[in-house]
Amino acid sequence: MTLDESDILLNLGAEAYQTETPEGFKTAVAYYQKSAALGNSQAMTNLGYCYTYGRGVQVDQKRGFQYFIQAAKSGNFEAVMKVADAYQKGKFVEKDEINAYKMYLKLYHHLQEIGEIEEYPEVCLRLGNCAYSGMGTKKDIQQARTYFKMAAAYYRQREHVYFYYPKQRKQAEEMIRKCDQKLAAENQADRKA
Repeated sequence: MTLDESDILLNLGAEAYQTETPEGFKTAVAYYQKSAALGNSQAMTNLGYCYTYGRGVQVDQKRGFQYFIQAAKSGNFEAVMKVADAYQKGKFVEKDEINAYKMYLKLYHHLQEIGEIEEYPEVCLRLGNCAYSGMGTKKDIQQARTYFKMAAAYYRQREHVYFYYPKQRKQAEEMIRKCDQKLAAENQADRKA
């Protein structure tokens, strides 16, 4: 089989998954496993979700994480974010906020270089959260605001694609508001000093 056939298997799995039935999930897992065996990193990522959330298989978060690692090593952007999330939270690996931040930042720069950053607003949201709270990097409210603005704009552009994008857009907009409040307070304190 060729890589093109792995994409066909991936698509068949995605069609089955979209039925959102137990049988559909099981069928999806079977197709994803065949596609992943042929090296398809999106199928590996999808298996990561299936095992993490128990869709078509028993919940096995460790196995799900291993699929995310395998897909990340193959260059899957979504999987890189999931692995970075694990480092940030200390889930399945030792907590390492600096490594998580570096992974998000490297992915962000790569997506900018290839012109696909708007398709992954989650990266901007995660970087904004890191800069806002100083997770893995120094606290920088202005930089956080920049990332949150990008995230909100990219979520808005693609709200029709994913049902959860409006919620995430609102989250980014709320963080922009919080950044504005902090920056205004800092400016006022500077004027008094």
